[in-house]
Amino acid sequence: MIRICSIVGARPQFVKASAISRAIQEHFAQNITEFLIHTGQHYDYMMSEVFFKELGIPEPALHGEAGAGSQAEQTANMLLFCEKAFMELKPDLVLVYGDTNSTLAGALAASKLGIHVAHIEAGLRSYDRAMPEEINRVLTDHLSSLLYVPVQNAIDCLKKEGIQSDNHIKRPDSRNPQVYNSGDVMLDTCVYYSHFPSKVLEENRIAENEYLLCTIHRPSNADKPLRLERIFNELLLLSADLNKTIILPLHPRTKKMLGEARMQEFEKTTLRIIEPQGYLNMLHLERNAFMIITDSGGVQKEAYFFKKPCVIVRDRSEWTEILQSGWAVLAGDEELQIRSKALNLLDNLPSIYPELFGDAKAANHILEHILNSFNS
Repeated sequence: MIRICSIVGARPQFVKASAISRAIQEHFAQNITEFLIHTGQHYDYMMSEVFFKELGIPEPALHGEAGAGSQAEQTANMLLFCEKAFMELKPDLVLVYGDTNSTLAGALAASKLGIHVAHIEAGLRSYDRAMPEEINRVLTDHLSSLLYVPVQNAIDCLKKEGIQSDNHIKRPDSRNPQVYNSGDVMLDTCVYYSHFPSKVLEENRIAENEYLLCTIHRPSNADKPLRLERIFNELLLLSADLNKTIILPLHPRTKKMLGEARMQEFEKTTLRIIEPQGYLNMLHLERNAFMIITDSGGVQKEAYFFKKPCVIVRDRSEWTEILQSGWAVLAGDEELQIRSKALNLLDNLPSIYPELFGDAKAANHILEHILNSFNS
């Protein structure tokens, strides 16, 4: 029996971990025991616990309290928590997901204790070291024994950094890591839940295909008052151009920066602020939107899953395949151009839709690979 600790702490990780947990319960329970460890990185209910209920994720074996704080403070708190958790649970393998502070803390704590690390969603690169997530991705990949990439391009990114599989070595080995194209676990979860019922459109009195969905939460946007103001001005202009409402599930970070007075002003416009949504409601909002505008790595990918044009409110993206497909475009950094980029994207949408992210069975592929690795 292989003992696995899965590290989660933020919304995208709950989504990814749910695919792994479901696959273990349905197909691998005889061979794998999973312990879920929640770092507490997201401490708001709608950003955390609601996902456990909706996605059927097992209750965490241990729950930390990383909470708010600087990047260093939060990561340090989680590092200490993860180290104690691993010493207590004694896993054979630690699974980490994506690129958050929880990801790096889990990987670093495990490697310091000599525990193998498997990185799910490995090999992604924006090549922008100003993004904290990019630092987390790079360091986690170089700490991992098993690297599960969601797209082919990620293999090429890893090769540039000297990480590639040695076909003669099958067992996990941090000195000779294994790289495997598993496909994307987020696609697994999206396909599984996309047709579950939701009343979010009805409750918010919005019609299918008659709104633009927007999410803004990254510090590079939300923590800069002038930039945030420019973003909302651009959104209102675009809303007028397309004669469509903007639906904005407002992240706590962005809400705090806007302040109550500014939010009250939006009530007189076509911008509709709603509470942060659980996973099922967000899928429903994404699937029925006319267009999606976001700075989230997960949401831009879900936009692609649903074949929705997407404006990414950043100057770089780790999902270069989506940009190359023509279904998404960057809004830029200093020269923010949400409105013009959105209109140009709508005028030039490609007729081709490449299947980039696998067969929606990534969790099964990953767990089969783990079993084969440990049993070889």
